[in-house]
Amino acid sequence: MQELEERFQERISENKTSETASVGTENADFIEKLNAAIFTVMGNKEVTAENVASQLCITSQQLRRKIKSVKNVTSVAYINSIRIDYASLLLKERTDLTIEQVGMLCGYDEATHFTRSFKKETGMTPSLFREENIK
Repeated sequence: MQELEERFQERISENKTSETASVGTENADFIEKLNAAIFTVMGNKEVTAENVASQLCITSQQLRRKIKSVKNVTSVAYINSIRIDYASLLLKERTDLTIEQVGMLCGYDEATHFTRSFKKETGMTPSLFREENIK
């Protein structure tokens, strides 16, 4: 699991190069820190804008404004996209985990909420995604 977490963190860091080209160095640094904060919160507590903002030592309103200005999406949408990205990786590579366990590792308390969020983001259920993407 540790190795998978490290690979996800590396993937987040690799995105910094493309982020820098599209949003500038300062904003790319913010996005990198934001992604790391989201990942940290996923493992520890409920994933909310408030908890993520706390990790970054800013207010939730500052977080919302910054995400909106840099990514042009709401903070909830951005945070969920990172969670679903990680869930996708887990579903592909950790077939020993149940769908519910994957959801919990991504900060979802209920499997139904995870399934709904995953389907909204990807267009398919977690189980169908896993079926189509197993190595």
